[in-house]
Amino acid sequence: MVDDERIKLPVMSAHVLLVTTTSWPFPAQLAAAFAGTGAQVEALCPPSAMLALSCHPVRLHRYNPMTAMDSLARATAAARPDMIIPCDDQAAKMVTRTRGRTAIGRMEFLDAAAGCGAPVPASLALENEGQLEDAMHRLGLPLVIKSDHSWGGEGVVIAVTRDEARTAFHRMSNPSRLRDMARALRGRGTHFLTRALAPAGARISAQAFVEGVPATSSIACWQGEVVGAHHFDVVLSSTPTSPASVIAAVPCPQMAASAKAVVRALNLSGLIGLDYIRDTRGQVHLLEMNARATPTAHLALDEDLPASLLKAAGLPARTRPPVTDASEIALFPREWLRDPASPWLARAFHDVPWDDPKVVRACVRNAPAAAQAMLESTQEPALTSKSPVFGT
Repeated sequence: MVDDERIKLPVMSAHVLLVTTTSWPFPAQLAAAFAGTGAQVEALCPPSAMLALSCHPVRLHRYNPMTAMDSLARATAAARPDMIIPCDDQAAKMVTRTRGRTAIGRMEFLDAAAGCGAPVPASLALENEGQLEDAMHRLGLPLVIKSDHSWGGEGVVIAVTRDEARTAFHRMSNPSRLRDMARALRGRGTHFLTRALAPAGARISAQAFVEGVPATSSIACWQGEVVGAHHFDVVLSSTPTSPASVIAAVPCPQMAASAKAVVRALNLSGLIGLDYIRDTRGQVHLLEMNARATPTAHLALDEDLPASLLKAAGLPARTRPPVTDASEIALFPREWLRDPASPWLARAFHDVPWDDPKVVRACVRNAPAAAQAMLESTQEPALTSKSPVFGT
C-alpha cells in the first residue's frame, strides 16, 4: 500500500526553446523569465546574439542564416521542447512554416481584427502607384506607409507630403538586397543576411494617420484565449515609429477587449504583441500585431506572462513576484542608450538584467563613459569600473 502523504513524485520542468535571429537584448531577459518560472530553457540563436551570452539557457543551438530552416529543425530535434517561443519576425516566420502555415500579413490581420470588432484605422493594400494615389485621396495626408516583413519601425514611414509617400512606396517596393548584405557584413544582424538571400515579396499597405500617442500590449494566449496581458502607454521613444524606451502600465478595457477578440478570432497560442495609437480623446486604435514575443513579455508585474502561458498549456510553472510596483518602466538598454542622463533612469523602474552580467557587459561595452557612469548609479547592485562586467 502506497502512502501518498510520504512519497513525493518528482515534478518535471517545462522545456522551452527560444528562437531569435537577431542580437536584441530582450530574448536574454525572456530566457531569465522562463527560467524563473522553473522551466528549462534552450536557445537557437546566432553566436553573436545577446541570448548566446545569457547564463539562463542550459544549452545553445547555433543559428545559421544560410540554412535557417535546417537550424530550427536540428534544434527542435535535439531540444524536444514543450513550447517554442519566437522572439523576432524572422523567427516567427520560421516557426510558422514548421507548422505548415504561412505568416499572416498586415492587411489580413487588420481585416480579421476589424471583422471581430477591434478599432482599426482605415487601411488599403498598395500594389502599384495608382493605388497609392487613390489611398492619398481617400485616407488623406499624413499617410502611414508600411511594409510587411519588417520590424523595429524600419518598415514604417509617416508621409506628410505626396512626394514623401511616393518615395516611401518606391523604396519599399524595391528593397535593396545589396544594402541588406552590407548591413549583415557590418554586424548589424544575421537576419539581414537571411533577407538578402531569400527576399520576401514586397507587401505594402497604407493606413490612415491617427494623431495621438503609441500604446502597446504584451499578451500570453492559449488556444484562442487570453491567459495574461500587460497594457502600456508609450512615454518615450527615439522616433515616432521606433520601439518604446519608456512605458507606463495602464489599465485599459479597450485594449483588453481588442486583445480578447483578436486572439479568439485567430485562435492564437503563445506570446504576442499588439500595437495601438491612443488618440486625443483617449480612444485606442489597433495598428498591428507582432506574432512573437515582444520586449515587455518578460516583465513580472501584476501578471507573469511566461508563467501564465506555461500553466495554460498544462505545464508546471511557478509565478514570479512582481519586479516593481512602479507603473513607469525604463526599458534597458534602449532608454539608457537614447539618453544616458535621462531622468527616467532614476524616476522609473530601470529594467537592467543584473543577474545576467555578460548581457549587461555586451550592452555597455561600446557605450560612452558617461552612459556607463549613469548606469552604475541607477540601480543596486552597483557596477564599478573594476567590475568584470566592464572588463576588456
